[in-house]
Amino acid sequence: DAHFHMPISEGLAEEMSKMHGENEPISDPILGKDVTLDEILCFFDKEKVDGAIGFYIVDPTSLGDTLEVARNIKEQSSDSIALFLMPTVLDAGKLDSIHKSNAGLFKGYGELAFYDEGLKPLTPSDQKLLNIYDVAEKYSLVVMMHPDIGQKSNVEKALQNNPGVNFLLHGFQ
Repeated sequence: DAHFHMPISEGLAEEMSKMHGENEPISDPILGKDVTLDEILCFFDKEKVDGAIGFYIVDPTSLGDTLEVARNIKEQSSDSIALFLMPTVLDAGKLDSIHKSNAGLFKGYGELAFYDEGLKPLTPSDQKLLNIYDVAEKYSLVVMMHPDIGQKSNVEKALQNNPGVNFLLHGFQ
C-alpha cells in the first residue's frame, strides 16, 4: 500500500484540541485510543498488505513523545510501515537534528500537499523546501509531494536542483 495516513499521537491530539478549542472536534483517529497498531497490522495482514508508506505527523511541541511513538511503530511493525515524516512545520535544521539522533527512523518526507492550506503559500521550489530537500538527500530520504495545479515549472526546478533526491509525485487534489 503506497499511501497510508498514520493515526495521530495522543500528544498531537491534545495540542490540536488546544489550538482549535473544544467546539471543533478532532476528526483524525488517535493511535492507542481509536485504533491500535496491532489492529492496523491485523488489517494489513487480512488484506495481504506486505508494507506501506505511513505518513506520520510530527508534533513539534512534544517532539520527544512523538518520536517515541514513531520508534514504537517502526519496531512493532517490523519495518512493514515505512514512516514518512510530515515536515511542514519544521525547518531544515530541526529535521537534520531529528535524523542525526534517530538514524533510519524515517524513510522519507511527505506528503507535501501544495494545495493544502498549510503549504498553499509555498511552491515545490521555494527556498524553505529546497533546504528540506538538502536534508532529504543527506539522509537518502524520498520526498513525496502533491503539486498544485500550475506548479509544473516549480516541480521541474525542484527536480533539476536536486538530482540526488528521489521524488515521488502524486496527483493533484
